[in-house]
Order: sequence, then structure tokens, then C-alpha cells
Amino acid sequence: MCKPTSTQSVTGYLHLNNTDTRKIVMSHYTVGWDDSKHIHHEICEYAEDSWNAAKQAREDVPYLREHPFSMNEILNEDHLLE
Repeated sequence: MCKPTSTQSVTGYLHLNNTDTRKIVMSHYTVGWDDSKHIHHEICEYAEDSWNAAKQAREDVPYLREHPFSMNEILNEDHLLE
């Protein structure tokens, strides 16, 4: 489990145009995978949902780009921030 570095969720803003600004709430996720030696690894990601957390983990970790099906958990850790 990754330790959160903040006591609040991360928020961002999506600017669709000058009059429509929507607030996006990012959640804290821990993404886990096992490597070829069966060693478990984890990375923390802030994302809108678990799908985006997995996508970001694949972008951040070269092993996951090459072995995307080695990912075995995506945990929403927002309860740790309370």
C-alpha cells in the first residue's frame, strides 16, 4: 500500500470552453503487479477512476508497458486520506 502524501483528494479543472468549467475530483489509487520473478510491486496514482489509474501506471512503469496483464490489483485508497 502506498502512503498518501496529502490529507485531501487532488482536484483539477477541465476547461471545455470559456464558459463551461467542470471540476474533476481525482482519487488516490494503488496499482499492484507481480514481475517475472513473482516479486510484488506497487505504484501510487491519482486518477479519475481505476481505468485511468491503470492507464497511467502503464505509462509510468516500463515493465507494465511490456506486460500489461501482470497488473493484479487497483485499489482506491481514498479512505486513507480521511
